[in-house]
Amino acid sequence: MGCRIGMATNVDERVSELMDEGKIPEDCSWQTLHSRLTYDQATQKEEQERRACGPQCDGQVGGTRVPGYVWSVYLIEW
Repeated sequence: MGCRIGMATNVDERVSELMDEGKIPEDCSWQTLHSRLTYDQATQKEEQERRACGPQCDGQVGGTRVPGYVWSVYLIEW
């Protein structure tokens, strides 16, 4: 069992990218935990969710900064 917490402006697209890169299995499930956030809000929520999830959750904070309330924080589990 594994999990990944991350942030993206398009969660479906990001999940597809991670599958294509072989970083997550194709039979995983995912959900959006928080949406309509600024970059800074998403970064903060992502860090909080990763701490709550524990050391088994993979992921990295960051990405190219995009302005506006366009960010979502997601959880992928397998």
